[in-house]
Amino acid sequence: MQQITQKRKKNYQIANFLHILLQLGPLVIFSILAVCSLETPTEAVKVSAFFLMSIVLSIVSVVRHKMSRSSLWLLLIAIYFALDYLLVPLVVIACCQVADELFVRPIKDRLKEKYHNGKDIEEYL
Repeated sequence: MQQITQKRKKNYQIANFLHILLQLGPLVIFSILAVCSLETPTEAVKVSAFFLMSIVLSIVSVVRHKMSRSSLWLLLIAIYFALDYLLVPLVVIACCQVADELFVRPIKDRLKEKYHNGKDIEEYL
C-alpha cells in the first residue's frame, strides 16, 4: 500500500471513530449515570428491559450498517425512568446528532470514497 492510501485509510478510520463516538458516546455516559441512580428493583427491571431492547436493536443496526434511531429513543426512555429528567441528555444527544450529520458524516463519506478510489487505482498499477 502506498503512503497516500495509508494516509487516506487512517483519516477514514479516525472519521469513522468520531462518527461512532458522537452517535454512541452520550448514550453510554447517560446510561451509566442512569444505572448508578437506580433505587428500587422495579426501576432496575424497567431500565434493564429498555437497555436490553436497545442493545438488540443496536446489534441489528450494526449488522445492517445503518444507525437506527429506535434504539436511541428506547435508551432515552430508560434514562428518563432512571434519572427523572430528560432535558440535559436530550440536548446533549441532539447536539451530537446534529454535529455528526452536518460535519462528521459528510467528511467520513468523502474520505471513504477517496480511500476506495486510491485502492482501486493501486490495483490497476
